[in-house]
Amino acid sequence: MKKATVLFIFLFFMGCSSMSEVPLGEVSLSKYIGEDVIVKTYSGDVFEFTVESATELTIYGDGITIKAIDIQKMEVTSFSLVKTTGITGGVMASIVLVMGLVFWGALGAF
Repeated sequence: MKKATVLFIFLFFMGCSSMSEVPLGEVSLSKYIGEDVIVKTYSGDVFEFTVESATELTIYGDGITIKAIDIQKMEVTSFSLVKTTGITGGVMASIVLVMGLVFWGALGAF
């Protein structure tokens, strides 16, 4: 039972995340300080980093500096409680099902 509890806690905190596109120009880039982002520039370069600092004109992180006018698309990683709960519940239900089948199979052997 301890192993199942540890597995449940591990899976829950592992979590699921989703990428959400940032509406450029509608929200200040400084809102995303501390967030993990993927930025695609008009030149076709793709950068993945944690935003450390931002102004209205530039975003900075992990030694990367990108001007806002060069950003074609930016996505931010967001935690999804629904996905996390769903996957954790599904894994736990599978474990309980397998344990139940093993238990009832063992009883049938007697």
